[in-house]
Amino acid sequence: EKKEPKKRGRKKIRENLDNLIPDDTDRIKGKISEFLKLRSSGNDLAMLYIYLHEDSHIRSCDISTFHDALSEHYPEYKFVGLRGVQKAYQQLTTPMMGGKRMIDMGQDKKNLDNIRNHFEAA
Repeated sequence: EKKEPKKRGRKKIRENLDNLIPDDTDRIKGKISEFLKLRSSGNDLAMLYIYLHEDSHIRSCDISTFHDALSEHYPEYKFVGLRGVQKAYQQLTTPMMGGKRMIDMGQDKKNLDNIRNHFEAA
């Protein structure tokens, strides 16, 4: 009897997008789809994750789970690689002067506000 070799690295936690969005699922998925049609860079996906997470539109998960769920649910869109999204997320959330994050200042703040407005629009 030959045993299968164990896979290296961490085990992927697979969640689908429906499980990550606790309520108002169809509306949120529609808004995500509209957003992805226009913007899907690493920075955009990191901001989308930050918005959805901070405004409690998705359950608590790490960015790789979120990225996997998006790419599984929206195969028609071309997504930037996970590392690009992780780097953008790290840059946006790193504390700067006075404890503010990059996303709390300048153009990044405007972009996050635009995402917020997109999701709040009827």
